[in-house]
Amino acid sequence: MRQSADPPDRRRRRVLLDLCHIGADRQGIDAGAELAGLLGLDLIGVFVEDEGVICLAGMPFARELRLPTHEWSPMAAERMAEEFGEAAGRVRRMLAERSASLPQGSGPARRT
Repeated sequence: MRQSADPPDRRRRRVLLDLCHIGADRQGIDAGAELAGLLGLDLIGVFVEDEGVICLAGMPFARELRLPTHEWSPMAAERMAEEFGEAAGRVRRMLAERSASLPQGSGPARRT
């Protein structure tokens, strides 16, 4: 294991949350924020849109099963991109709300 040349107080330490897989689970964000607060670390959230899904949605043969109707319907790339954007906005707001409640001494909260 390679040691950093920087003194320990100069190294960046953070808790990184994968917001794509947390979805609407506030408990996942709460756990990450609590851990960051207890350890005095930065809290960073990352949401990565799957461009492959958006490209697939643009193909004429792509279909999706809609719930709760259980009907197959064509996928629309524009709608998929909008849904990714809405999901990112939701988890970004949840992270911002939770980050605002971190103690002042726990390190800066960062939202992405």
